[in-house]
Amino acid sequence: MTRTEQAIRLRDAALQLLGAAGSWADIRDADGGTVRHLEFKNATISVSYRTPFQKVCSEPSQYDKYMAALLGIDVKANLPYGLNIWVGKKVLNIEWDSQGHIELVSFKRGPWEQDLTALGETLSQPADFSRAPS
Repeated sequence: MTRTEQAIRLRDAALQLLGAAGSWADIRDADGGTVRHLEFKNATISVSYRTPFQKVCSEPSQYDKYMAALLGIDVKANLPYGLNIWVGKKVLNIEWDSQGHIELVSFKRGPWEQDLTALGETLSQPADFSRAPS
């Protein structure tokens, strides 16, 4: 499995987790405003998801363009969907659009991958109330 394929698998697990246990929250953007995003947080992992329906700055700032020019790198606009995962530090930053374009901005492998997958599977399972408690 390639890095991008693994990142997509983790993105899908995070989206499953957000669907089961996520909540809406506001974060400050670079311009001092607020942006709504769907998030999940526990003691070890934090997941943040944005969609095209949240107002984000899709164009890089003038400062970012200037610094990129100094460093000789390209600055790309954000794709409509974005997911960030932190485990102490940011371990995954992935963006995509509805046409299937994927931008793997950053990805740091580690044990958090198995933890995220297991957490998503656990929280997305419906409770089984058919059995009596023992």
